[in-house]
Amino acid sequence: MRCLTDNQLQQLIDGELSANQINKYKSHIIACPFCDEKYNERKELALSIKSLINETTNSPERIPEFRVPVIPASQQRKVRSIPIWVKAAALLIPAFFIWKFANKPQKILNQPPRVFKCTKCATTWMPTLLFRKI
Repeated sequence: MRCLTDNQLQQLIDGELSANQINKYKSHIIACPFCDEKYNERKELALSIKSLINETTNSPERIPEFRVPVIPASQQRKVRSIPIWVKAAALLIPAFFIWKFANKPQKILNQPPRVFKCTKCATTWMPTLLFRKI
């Protein structure tokens, strides 16, 4: 069996498991020193928390009062909403530039244009232009 997780150990301490699972987990704790140490630490912590809760319920005058600080309305920040035209511009301006420049063919710099010549009729042409020698 693999080592017990923290959640499984806590369920064992809280008594949230079935009798079959309790026996299975306790037999693993007896065999595994690592899980035994974790179980004992968690059990001690649970007992100390339980004793503190019982102690404070017996003498409630020791429980400190907790108050949530209230911020006056004059010190609270106002939340300003962004106008709809600013939101639209934030979307449309980048979209326009992407649409305008993304589909443009890229020019290769520092390369001479390719020129083709016909050996029979002496016609010269480029891939996009056609010239005829007279």
